[in-house]
Amino acid sequence: MPRDKTLTLNAPTEQLTELIAVLGRYAEAAWPPGGSECAQASRDALMTTAEAMMKQLADRPEQVEFSRRQRATFRVALEYHLQLPEYQDRHDQYQNLLNQLSTSR
Repeated sequence: MPRDKTLTLNAPTEQLTELIAVLGRYAEAAWPPGGSECAQASRDALMTTAEAMMKQLADRPEQVEFSRRQRATFRVALEYHLQLPEYQDRHDQYQNLLNQLSTSR
């Protein structure tokens, strides 16, 4: 049986909204405007996903879907934020999202 190409993440809307913000901040930090074409394509793809997720939350609070291929990028974005001192107050929230990404099918 082929694997589904999308993952569903269920979490409180507050956590999913923060995940979307994390993705936006990570895209800006990892691939700032003016970089290579490949970097800009990666940045645009992540920003497009974040925007789509925000629209999903409006229709289905506490649930978002995204491409399975982006799970690794989501994990890196969260891990990056865990290292930043200005986001230490959100450590538990980020760790919870990381755990859910690890167990999502």
